[in-house]
Amino acid sequence: MISPISADAFTYYKFKLEGSFYDKNGKLINKIKLIPKRKNDRVFNGFLYIVEDDWALYGADVSVTGAQVNIPIVDALHLKQNYNYSVENDAWVLISQSIDFKVDAFGFKFDGRFSAAYSAYNFSPKFDENTFSNEVLSFEQNATIKDTVTVKLRKKKLDSLTLKPSSSGIIHFRDTFFLSTNNPIFKIDTSKISIFTKDTINVSFESIIDEKENKLSIIFDKKPIELYNISFLPEAISDVYDFKNDSLKYRIRTNEIEDYVSQHPDVRECGVIGVNDSNRGESIRLFIVKEKKSLREIEVIDFCRKGLAIYKIPKKVIFIDEIPKNNVGKILRRKLREI
Repeated sequence: MISPISADAFTYYKFKLEGSFYDKNGKLINKIKLIPKRKNDRVFNGFLYIVEDDWALYGADVSVTGAQVNIPIVDALHLKQNYNYSVENDAWVLISQSIDFKVDAFGFKFDGRFSAAYSAYNFSPKFDENTFSNEVLSFEQNATIKDTVTVKLRKKKLDSLTLKPSSSGIIHFRDTFFLSTNNPIFKIDTSKISIFTKDTINVSFESIIDEKENKLSIIFDKKPIELYNISFLPEAISDVYDFKNDSLKYRIRTNEIEDYVSQHPDVRECGVIGVNDSNRGESIRLFIVKEKKSLREIEVIDFCRKGLAIYKIPKKVIFIDEIPKNNVGKILRRKLREI
């Protein structure tokens, strides 16, 4: 097989950016679609997830046909890999891998899965002169002797599928809407998931299962000052125990002022708070991290006047070096009030 990250990859693949999202550590992850140039080459179909700036693999979700791997009885092979950042080793390491297969042979059809988890990596092994020898293969004494073990199995009570949304009201323009689950997700039926704006315009989306975090991300293009209705019909989500969801509906909206100002090309990020005002009762104070150093307050105010209601136009704009956030990326507005 020709790897999509090999030196010859561009001879066999085209690549398309399908979308981006942030992981729990605030890393920007790019979803890249693999497009084989020739159908019958020994190549993969599917997606790679690449960490911005690190240029490391965050995950892989690819498939091949039996004909491509020269195993005629195999209908398809589906490979998933998940990686995690190791602070200790300063590297992205493989933590889980699964291979799903479908076989159609001699009138029989069946499928299955091989799963593996990886941990306890040793990237700094210590070798001495006795570590290696000429020995090729050895068996420990009594290695083939099996003890008789009696095991009593107890049936574990399974929890039904529970889903918790990441947002229940306001979502930031650059945030990803996701559902956290108590059980690992096995299958998604995207035909039973829909997103509509307040004007009943259908919104296209991508779904990504994060097996490490038991999380389903719904990725779609968000616009400022917009309301989104996200619906899951019954059995849209199935977990590994074959529990399925009931009908679910979520209504979220983008934060008007912050999301609108974030569209300005010279704004890297921003945050808003309300402050007491003797005339208005409360006025808007806007904090901005500049993308372009020459950006001025009057430019920001003029930009806001073009797209925001008059009562939402900030009375004061303050430029700062960094927006204070917690460890999951939420703005610490109490810190902004102290500035």
